Amino acid sequence: MLSPQLLPQGIAHTSGVGQLIASQQLSAYYQPIVRLSDGAVIGHEALLRGPAGTPFEQPHSLFSQALREGISIELEHVAAHLGITAYATAPRNNLLFVNYSAPAIQSLLSSHQDRLVSNLMDAVAHPLVVEVTEQSEIASLQQFGEIMEAVRGAGYKVALDDYGVANASMSLWVHLAPQFVKVDRYFIHGIAHDALKFEAVKSMVAFARASGSQLIAEGIEHDSDLRIVRDLGITYGQGFLLGRPSAKPALEIPRGASSTLNSQQIAVYPGQTRSDNRASNVHSFLDSVLVDAPPVTVRSHNDDVVQLFNMHPALHALPVLDAGKPVGLINRRSFMDQYALPYHRELFGRRPCMQFANREPVVLERTASIDQVARLLTGDEQHILSDGFIVIEEDRYLGLVPGIRLSVR
Repeated sequence: MLSPQLLPQGIAHTSGVGQLIASQQLSAYYQPIVRLSDGAVIGHEALLRGPAGTPFEQPHSLFSQALREGISIELEHVAAHLGITAYATAPRNNLLFVNYSAPAIQSLLSSHQDRLVSNLMDAVAHPLVVEVTEQSEIASLQQFGEIMEAVRGAGYKVALDDYGVANASMSLWVHLAPQFVKVDRYFIHGIAHDALKFEAVKSMVAFARASGSQLIAEGIEHDSDLRIVRDLGITYGQGFLLGRPSAKPALEIPRGASSTLNSQQIAVYPGQTRSDNRASNVHSFLDSVLVDAPPVTVRSHNDDVVQLFNMHPALHALPVLDAGKPVGLINRRSFMDQYALPYHRELFGRRPCMQFANREPVVLERTASIDQVARLLTGDEQHILSDGFIVIEEDRYLGLVPGIRLSVR
């Protein structure tokens, strides 16, 4: 229940947003925040919504009008209160991200200290993350840092919002040492096709590792961008592709996004910047280890596989193609071990070869970086050393790279 006392006298019943607050016509929506390593929803950002179909439905319109009415800080408090109380039914270990602008935090803790503390105390059922917005309004980094230490000391985590735009600076990142840093959607949207955005975010990833902060990529809307941020090592993601804001917190991501995250196909990093000629080095590296292995198709039989392995005794594996695209990989040793068993040739010789194929092979773009290859080789999936990679260029099969050949280079 919202209290009318949150509003200055005379505002509640005479202005647009004040009236919406007093008549309790505002509500909370939640957008999922997703762990990119496995697609798990680890929490939600609480967002404010006005009455549907009105000029005040979206938060930007609400806060713009509240600023004109002189109640913007009060509206932030209402938004946080709504977001916290309506989240009560979510899983208890979920993180709840609540937005507070730097001016609101400074004002509430300087003149109404009990208000912010009591508001946040409503969130004891869930781990709370105070997401700091509008950082350009911070007058003193030292003073604001002390305020945020008090917030952290009360048991709440801190997130820095919109990093990379004018409002957020590296000096604030260093001073606050936030647990989370949200990379602004400007850098994420279209990163798969923009080399400069890619390099900027890559530097953020390196700094996050050094500082101990976890990055959250905002504004993920396309599969290609999702693959890039996943392969860059960004921990969490948020955006329409992973889940739109809704009144009921979503606990799973859409199937399409889940398939993208689970795919072992490595993202194609965008082309080189003007000062970067590493792409040609990557090409020569992969070309030097590429094996011209003849493919089979999904219509091929196991007898066809045996024939090819007998014709090419040095071949470690065979790719399986469907309409020219790789869909499987048959490891020579495991296949021949199975085929050598009694009656296997008679029973399985004329059956489709996909029966013995790895249906989730690692598919490597020719433009993949050496760092990406190294990260795969040192990961948990040790079958890569025996199976190797399928290499493609613009969806066209080029050949195989044996994992063992890469590991000794």
